[in-house]
Amino acid sequence: MKLLASTVLLGAASAAITNQQQILKNPLEGQNPLKDAAKPIANAWSKSLNHLAESMSEMTTEAKAIWDEVTMYFPEEMEKASFFSAPKPHTKKPDSAWDFVVKGSDVQSVWVENANGEKEREIDGKLESYKLRAKHVDPSKLGVDTVKQYSGYLDDDDNDKHLFYWFFESRNDPKNDPVILWLNGGPGCSSLTGLFLELGPASIDKNLKLHSNPYSWNANASVIFLDQPVNVGYSYSGGSVSNTIAAGKDVYALLTLFFKQFPEYAKQDFHIAGESYAGHYIPVFTSEILAHKKRNINLKSVLIGNGLTDGLTQYEYYKPMACGKGGYPAVLDEGECQAMENALPRCQSMIQACYDSESVWSCVPASIYCNNAMIGPYQRTGQNVYDIRGQCEDSNNLCYSALGWISDFLNKADVQKELGVEVSSYDSCNFDINRNFLFQGDWMQPFHRLVPGILEQIPVLIYAGDADFICNWLGNQAWTEALEWPGQKDFNKADIKDIKLDNGDKYGKIKNSGNFTFLQIFGAGHMVPMDQPEASLDFLNRWRIQNYVASDLHSQYYVIVISYSENIWLACDLAWPLPSVQDNIEPGGEGYEIGGILKQAKSALDRHDERGLPTWGEWGVPIKLEKGSGTPVSAAPNFWLRDNCRCEKCVNQDTMQRAFDTFSIPQDIQPQEVRTEKDGLRITWANDGHVSSYKWDWLLKHRRKSSVPISEQEKDEKADPYVYWDSSIAQSPPSVHYDEIMVDDKGVGAWTAKIREYGFCYVDGCPVSPEKTQELLERISFIRVTHYGGFYDFTADLTMKDTAYTTLALPAHTDTTYFTDPAGLQMFHLLSHTEGSGGASLLVDGFNAARTLLKESQTAYEILSKKPVSWHASGNEGITITPAKKMPVLNFGDLKEGEVPRLMQVRWNNDDRGVVALGEDEGLGAEKWYKAAAKWDEILKRKNIEYWAQLKPGRPLIFDNWRVLHGRSSFTGKRRICGGYINHDDYISRWRNTNYTREEALAQIL
Repeated sequence: MKLLASTVLLGAASAAITNQQQILKNPLEGQNPLKDAAKPIANAWSKSLNHLAESMSEMTTEAKAIWDEVTMYFPEEMEKASFFSAPKPHTKKPDSAWDFVVKGSDVQSVWVENANGEKEREIDGKLESYKLRAKHVDPSKLGVDTVKQYSGYLDDDDNDKHLFYWFFESRNDPKNDPVILWLNGGPGCSSLTGLFLELGPASIDKNLKLHSNPYSWNANASVIFLDQPVNVGYSYSGGSVSNTIAAGKDVYALLTLFFKQFPEYAKQDFHIAGESYAGHYIPVFTSEILAHKKRNINLKSVLIGNGLTDGLTQYEYYKPMACGKGGYPAVLDEGECQAMENALPRCQSMIQACYDSESVWSCVPASIYCNNAMIGPYQRTGQNVYDIRGQCEDSNNLCYSALGWISDFLNKADVQKELGVEVSSYDSCNFDINRNFLFQGDWMQPFHRLVPGILEQIPVLIYAGDADFICNWLGNQAWTEALEWPGQKDFNKADIKDIKLDNGDKYGKIKNSGNFTFLQIFGAGHMVPMDQPEASLDFLNRWRIQNYVASDLHSQYYVIVISYSENIWLACDLAWPLPSVQDNIEPGGEGYEIGGILKQAKSALDRHDERGLPTWGEWGVPIKLEKGSGTPVSAAPNFWLRDNCRCEKCVNQDTMQRAFDTFSIPQDIQPQEVRTEKDGLRITWANDGHVSSYKWDWLLKHRRKSSVPISEQEKDEKADPYVYWDSSIAQSPPSVHYDEIMVDDKGVGAWTAKIREYGFCYVDGCPVSPEKTQELLERISFIRVTHYGGFYDFTADLTMKDTAYTTLALPAHTDTTYFTDPAGLQMFHLLSHTEGSGGASLLVDGFNAARTLLKESQTAYEILSKKPVSWHASGNEGITITPAKKMPVLNFGDLKEGEVPRLMQVRWNNDDRGVVALGEDEGLGAEKWYKAAAKWDEILKRKNIEYWAQLKPGRPLIFDNWRVLHGRSSFTGKRRICGGYINHDDYISRWRNTNYTREEALAQIL
């Protein structure tokens, strides 16, 4: 799953220590840098641990000095170098128990004649000791996905090694879609955690129920999840692979035999992807594959997410990330940050010694010293090392309770039986393997030196979620820029561009030159597919067809396709040459047109012409818009197209209102001509000759998609513009200056953008007067008038019949829950507080609290999302306000086809809540609601969720009442506060129009 932070500091390991070895030279200096190194590394793990002292006696004087220095600092860790854990119990099944068995010796026995008439092996590599076993997995028995699945083992019987894998076929077009090998890191974490926690077809809740993942990577690719190295997950061995190069031999054998057994997948493009310690694995595994010229592995690219690849460069960026330079508030105080700064030179000198010698004696001390000095201060805070935005909530499961649920599911007897598992138990991560790799010197090896050789042959993507600490984006960006390769200068000066979803939402920044690409992904931690599921699938689909740049650069980077049969395209080409997805069609070749006219069908039964191209008719116009990932072919009804004509005659360009009577359009309207042009689709209508034009962007935005269930809410959360925060926001809360806001609309744009992003914002330097505060608030919009009035300026006064006007403490709540349309923004400006104390303000990010609720109790989340309850304001004489209908606590935007509903509004004030209806289930529904609400209330009151701050004169606070809950502590004395409400729609309109051009703003809503 991830770089194991729990053992990062311990450094305890069980591995034989080999003599000094020279392993990784620059691959540009030789054809196969692994050839000479493979033997000593591969054999290292098999040596007896009893000879550790003897091995250490062979150290050089310099190496011993470094070893002794680190032993002095961390004696307990170094003493554990000889620890060994016995392998887990297992029972190997006979070959007859499997549906397929393919032997490496059989593959090696196949000889072919080359172009020179010489005999050579069809596939090279030492495969004689390997064997692949596979079985069909019945999708109906496990319910993980409905696609074809295989599971099994790669065996190296000579060395008693058995690697488990689980294959899922593509949901889309398995005959043509690529195949991806997914590797989790650790080292020592099972790739099945990636399957169920991140990018696989399903996730698992605490009740061990499966939930389909609409953003699974097998949406458009077949995926192999591999438990490696041995003794990880369902894999097992009598020994242990304790370094990356030894593991690479096994992976090459697995892929070779798998594609030999299942040749229907061998012709497709193949990619290797992984995260964390896969930053070590993938360069080595890739180099191993590329070293074999005669292979059946059609390797096209590799993807490394939040990887550890170049420790010398990456360790320098732990301090900036922990101390507020990575885009998130600082976790450490100035003293701890300075201590990390002081330790960095020694850390880097030790890593450099490791790089220079590539010796165990240098690399092990470097790992232990640097991990304790550069990662230890952060880890000791209790903050999640995999996501800087929150605390580690479950230390027994690497901060994520779901890992425990995954282990429980994979330890079920019926699951293991169906998968053909041969071990007695499953663990998400094996810490012994982690220790083995560390004490084999593998951790700090300079595997980045292999990347230039890879770039000579295939593309490499380095992507990083920007909220991860342990393999943070700063360090990953830095090593990509520091890498020495022929394209370094061009890469470093390449433009950084936005990358967006189809709907225009920005989710990251990308830079590319030649075969090298770096992608920063916003709002994602160590496990990008878990935090950014929609974005991760989007960049995967872009990457696999090498169409990965910003989607707003339409004229250069993607193709619009107007329908197609299997081999014939009618397209408007906006990229030249065409992306590789269409390599089978030559420009100007048969069936291909740059622009063109779709024919009208003579019969409703004949929806394709003689060339196989779709036709239009009374059913509408067939449209397929493809941007990397592709979308289903669908028909846009003729009436809908005519009603949405965008021309000046049909839309008033001043008001942007429809300028004709929709219902004067004939119900049976049909086109006279349908034409594709460079800028869009052009239709001439038969009834009156009117010409309608539709730009490609507009059609793309409104294309038809398939729906996804509400239970998957917030799996698209990183397509939104929000930064989710907790108590740590106190170190760097968002703010703008009063003068900036008042001088022009650019300042208002900056202000509303921060409100939109964080849900709240302070204004510094505001004059301490109600008049100036009102002027400030009205820079956004008119002040909303309620039964309390408009702009308020008050002291404690119970005659207002609301506890907000008292000196009492208030729990976290949202205002005006009793309105059908609750207040949008609310401002507080403390003008004075005399003769007393207290009154600290409380803020809670309701959207972040909802995310926490979803992770911890999907049942409670769904109850608070679906069960409506009543709210009221009845304190004042003559006032009895309640919404037009009952509303749930969590409210969502409209469910658009193909999109997961996004949390739009939190409505929570227990004091204003009415009676929870008993319903017709003998009160069971009410009991469930109370239980869910109690969980919600408990989350809101967690110390790490609450942000407390004392308001000050001259620094108004404004917040989004639909997102941020507020409260206060009790106080004494006299407090005078002024402020007011703004309608949410008015606020969003102002934000949109001060942050986008008029055309961009209109494009968002029309």
